[in-house]
Amino acid sequence: MLNKNCNYIFDYVNKDNIINVFDYIRNNHNIYGFINILKLSKYYVDIYELKNAEFWLKYGIKYIKDDNLKAIFSIRLVRILYQENKFIESLSIIKCFVNMDSWKYVFLNIKGDILLSIGDRKNAKKIWLYILNNDNNIFLKYLVKLKINSIY
Repeated sequence: MLNKNCNYIFDYVNKDNIINVFDYIRNNHNIYGFINILKLSKYYVDIYELKNAEFWLKYGIKYIKDDNLKAIFSIRLVRILYQENKFIESLSIIKCFVNMDSWKYVFLNIKGDILLSIGDRKNAKKIWLYILNNDNNIFLKYLVKLKINSIY
C-alpha cells in the first residue's frame, strides 16, 4: 500500500493503479501531486476521455499557487477544450495568461488556432504575424510561418 502522504511520482498510470493515483492526488496538493495530475490527464487523453483529463487539470489549477505551473496546466487544459470545441471557455482562459511575458506567445499561438477554427482567418493571421514580429523563440516562429502559409 502506498503511503498517501509521501513524495511519489507514479511511473505510469493505467487502469490497475488509477485508484491509487486518485487517492495520492487528493491527499497531496504539492509538486508531486501536480506531476501525477499531468500524468493522469495524459492517460485520459491517450484513451480519448477528454472530459476526465479536463476535470483533473481544472482540479490541479484550483490548488496551484505558482503562476508558471498554473500556466503549464492551463496550456494543456486549453488544448483539450479546443479539441472538445469549447472555444469560448478556451479563449477566456487564454485571456488570463496573455499578459504573462513568459507564456504570452504560447497562449497567443493557441488563440490563433482557435480563431482559425471558428472561421476568423484574418485575426488568426494578425495574431501569428504579431508572434513572428515579437517573439524570439525560433521553433514557435517556424511553426507560425507554417500556419500562415497553410491558410493562404
